[in-house]
Amino acid sequence: MPPSAGTPPDSQFGRLALQLGLVTAEQLQDAEALLADIRASGGPVPRLGEVMVEMGVLTPGQVEQVLARQDKTILACAACGARFNVAGLRPRCPRPLQAMRRHPRGPGAPPQPQGVRHGAHRR
Repeated sequence: MPPSAGTPPDSQFGRLALQLGLVTAEQLQDAEALLADIRASGGPVPRLGEVMVEMGVLTPGQVEQVLARQDKTILACAACGARFNVAGLRPRCPRPLQAMRRHPRGPGAPPQPQGVRHGAHRR
């Protein structure tokens, strides 16, 4: 059953990872607590999947599996490396006319240029 449209993306990701048996409730709580600490510090806030990979709870492939169940994929800007979890293929990087491509293995994977030009996709 898909999560409601009003549920925060991290919460949707975490619940789905739990439902798929990829994480335990305790691992999810630990990752969410770490994410809350990062948010409170005022620094850049990673996605829950990135936190779980850093903690060794999920692999990048498992993050892709959860995102695929949400009909999402990770795309990255070839110029700046910014990553986006997108539904469909209509990403918009803040830097105009930079190449976008499917991120090869989720969080932490090295950039590889190739893909769709920003101006070429529909808005």
